[in-house]
Formats: sequence, structure tokens, C-alpha cells
Amino acid sequence: SFTGLVDLITRQKMTWQGSSLTYDGRAFETSALQPSDDPDVLQAASEARNTLIEQ
Repeated sequence: SFTGLVDLITRQKMTWQGSSLTYDGRAFETSALQPSDDPDVLQAASEARNTLIEQ
């Protein structure tokens, strides 16, 4: 299920923690993408950012 996204330009991640049926998704946390984050996410974000910059 969807829990967050990565802003490729700023390298910030936005994550949503709510999972109840009444949670409306307005509250989320923003933090910098860190080397300690999921390696697959880091690699995918880095490759996507490079592709975006090359265009």
C-alpha cells in the first residue's frame, strides 16, 4: 500500500503514517532522504533524478 513518495528535485521524502478508515491523508512527515533509508528506494530515486536532470 502507498506510504510515501520522494521529491526527486529536493531529495526529500514525504511519508504518511495513518491507516485507519477515518484518516484523510492531510498529515504527513517530510525529511531528507538518508543513506540509511531503503537501498532500493535510494537507487531508484538517484537513477530517476539523473534521468530527469539529463532531459
